[in-house]
Amino acid sequence: AEVPGVEKKDLSISLTDNLLTIRGQIQSESKQEDGDYHRREISSSSFARSFTLPGSVDSSKATASVKDGVLEINLPKAESSKKRNIAVK
Repeated sequence: AEVPGVEKKDLSISLTDNLLTIRGQIQSESKQEDGDYHRREISSSSFARSFTLPGSVDSSKATASVKDGVLEINLPKAESSKKRNIAVK
């Protein structure tokens, strides 16, 4: 996921059954003071995205990292949902 301008501390990732939710918040503040003139701007925005995963995952082995505005989440499949071949007798 692309999350430009969002810091690691402002990201929240949750996994419930097969629903992955990513939440984030961006805040910025600017100040300008010239003599008797004072200007201050504060902006804030947030987002949340939810994805339904096609299979079950092993949440204990899930990892996430963010680098250069790109969030990478690794969700390994649960052992029970991996493909298995069955021999015909």
